[in-house]
Amino acid sequence: MIETVFTGLTKQSEIYRKLIDIDIEYAPPEVAALWEMRAHLPEKAVPYIEKNIKMMAVGSAVVRAYKRINFGGSACLYKGPKNPLKKKLLLVCFCGNADRMMLPTALFLQFLPETLFDVLILRDPSKSAYMQGVTGYVNNLSELPARIGNDLNLNEYEHTLSMGCSSGGAAALYAGVLLGSRRAVSIGGMHPSEYDRFPAACDIDTELKRDFDRFVADQVSSTQTELVCVFGELHPSDVTGAQTLKKFLPACKFLSVKGLDNHDILYSLYSKNQLMQFFKMMLLK
Repeated sequence: MIETVFTGLTKQSEIYRKLIDIDIEYAPPEVAALWEMRAHLPEKAVPYIEKNIKMMAVGSAVVRAYKRINFGGSACLYKGPKNPLKKKLLLVCFCGNADRMMLPTALFLQFLPETLFDVLILRDPSKSAYMQGVTGYVNNLSELPARIGNDLNLNEYEHTLSMGCSSGGAAALYAGVLLGSRRAVSIGGMHPSEYDRFPAACDIDTELKRDFDRFVADQVSSTQTELVCVFGELHPSDVTGAQTLKKFLPACKFLSVKGLDNHDILYSLYSKNQLMQFFKMMLLK
């Protein structure tokens, strides 16, 4: 019997939980490897893996050669091979409450050429909009530049970029400023002071948020980081979220996705075959 990540899982709920973990964590080659051994997977898992493989092919017909490296806690680096011709870019990503960038991670990475990017994906299991840092990695966002600098040789990169979805949107803007990124992008983000989905057990007082706003505001005055807030033109809560970010970060530029009336911006762009164009505009120009 060939063992797989599903070995020993018999209940439908267990298989479904493992598929969610695969969506959140796996790099493209790992998903492709699962598909190659589909004859040994639970019958209920095969259609889901097949769907992912087909979606991934839209980003690139060739599986992107990213390797997943766990940095501890809720931080994972997806590293591609070195580019002998030029320095690569480091993209730092802040997932929303679903622990992914509005897409399965492997699908997200298929739209990012591994010869151009290494991608550090951060998650926030506390669902506190990263005001408590990144679980098991940093205690607060102000520690992030030093931790990333300790884990990676930033001199190997041409520059850094940051991007965050939903509850990770504000964190991406903050972190972009602190990291001195060329551009920081919030996608469907909202300022933490307006965020109404903090868990009851999460002790984040208003003064902490205000202190951090003041700290970032001091940095903004001297930074060259371009701040961009992307939102669905016809989605009320995203429009409100963009306005709250503009209130605390006046330099933030607005970019509305015309005609979009839902929160899943990256999935909507994928569905309309516009995701590659969007990433080129946000990350390479």
